[in-house]
Amino acid sequence: MCLLALTFYRTQSRNGLVLSNLNVRGSQLFGMILHLLHHGATSIAIRVTDGFEICSDAEIKLEQMQEGIAPFECAPYDQHSLYMTLLLAALSQNLSVIITTDRQRQELQYTHGIRNSYSSGDAHNEPPGIILRFNPDRDIFTATAMDPSRFKSSLFRLSRLNSGVRFSLSMGEETQVFYTENSIYDLFLEFSARWPLVHAPIPFFFQEGDLRVELVIAFHSGDGDHLLSYVNNAHTYNGGTHEEGLRQTFGRLRSHFTRIKPGHNRGVVAVMSLHSPSLIWGTLSTFKIYNSELKRKVYQMVRKGMLARIEENPEVAAEIGQWIKVDLPED
Repeated sequence: MCLLALTFYRTQSRNGLVLSNLNVRGSQLFGMILHLLHHGATSIAIRVTDGFEICSDAEIKLEQMQEGIAPFECAPYDQHSLYMTLLLAALSQNLSVIITTDRQRQELQYTHGIRNSYSSGDAHNEPPGIILRFNPDRDIFTATAMDPSRFKSSLFRLSRLNSGVRFSLSMGEETQVFYTENSIYDLFLEFSARWPLVHAPIPFFFQEGDLRVELVIAFHSGDGDHLLSYVNNAHTYNGGTHEEGLRQTFGRLRSHFTRIKPGHNRGVVAVMSLHSPSLIWGTLSTFKIYNSELKRKVYQMVRKGMLARIEENPEVAAEIGQWIKVDLPED
């Protein structure tokens, strides 16, 4: 491995500077799952035994560079790989990587981030994809066991954020599959269950350049807005400029309906998912997005799309307008 990268990740991890929470769930395993999604995975199968195995059809390419084999040993072809794949190699006690294409099968073996072997040969009727097997380094991680309930919850959430991607989890004799084609609509139904909605949820999809926005919203019978947001499959716990843009849109939407019945505002429940390779976190520890341009983009895209949907579908406006006028009892 590139000695600079290896020394940095392993030393800084022991000092607690790279990972705010030294556990498998937060750094190695789910970081690598997000990386596979970033590279087009439609199937991700996870098996937990004494270690971890991940099988996926994601297209991960190995690149021989002067410093080593990217993306597991040195700066690779994109910054997303630089973080996730170097971490996986550097923080594993043992790591096995098998990448298969239609014609070629490549295999890498690592111990404590140091490559033991590399081999390449013809593929023999093996499905294209990648197989990762690794054991977390117990000298670095303070927690190497997985909480099954939290594990399943995270995969459920990821399946709802990635429509059409099949996730499976095998622990012992049990295998559970997480899959939906309803995208974040199912996630919205779970999130909104605590508030009495006054009309059927309305899904939206917007895209501008490399920014893709999925949104499901509904008015509820009480006051206050409730928003759940994700950026590139990660929950933005502390919000950010993308949420500011959406809340600004809520105000515009409410002003649209006050023309129907002044003084009868309702709170909004919404789930939003943004995908863009150019979105950057403020810091890894705060889970917050800082991007003034994103606020403007979200506001303009969502406002334009929502008002167009309402104007093109008068039955949507009629349904919302009808229920906004009614005071429903709180549960």
